[in-house]
Amino acid sequence: MPRVWGWRPNNDKGQKTKDAQGPLLGSGWACYESDMHNYRKLRIWSDGKDLVARVYRETESFPRAERYRLADQMRRAAVSIPSNIAEGSSRRSNKEFARFLRIALGSAYELDTQLDLSAELGYMDHDCAIALQEDLEFVRARIARLETALAT
Repeated sequence: MPRVWGWRPNNDKGQKTKDAQGPLLGSGWACYESDMHNYRKLRIWSDGKDLVARVYRETESFPRAERYRLADQMRRAAVSIPSNIAEGSSRRSNKEFARFLRIALGSAYELDTQLDLSAELGYMDHDCAIALQEDLEFVRARIARLETALAT
């Protein structure tokens, strides 16, 4: 069976293990090898879901004509981020999981561009777009770190 990552508290001997308090996992969780990934315990998945909620709230005020164009595209890109993290975690190998993380990163960059456009077109307040982009950068950095961790 291929080696894949899972998540659990510090090891059975009570020793702290790599990333036990790290930025990728919730406090007290550490990396270990398992047959299954558990995306619900990944903070990047949770942060991605929070970002989706913010994007949905902010695009509510878009002009009616844009709700099914740019707003819809932004929502789809945002939803794609935690969705690909979850789908990738179900895969049996680190290589497959990493591929889905790269797809999530692509969606994050797509959303970043759409945030720029929405501010430039006056559909979203510039400060709001910047705040969302900062949160998005935080999520992107975490996804990239997890992808790197899976490669080692």
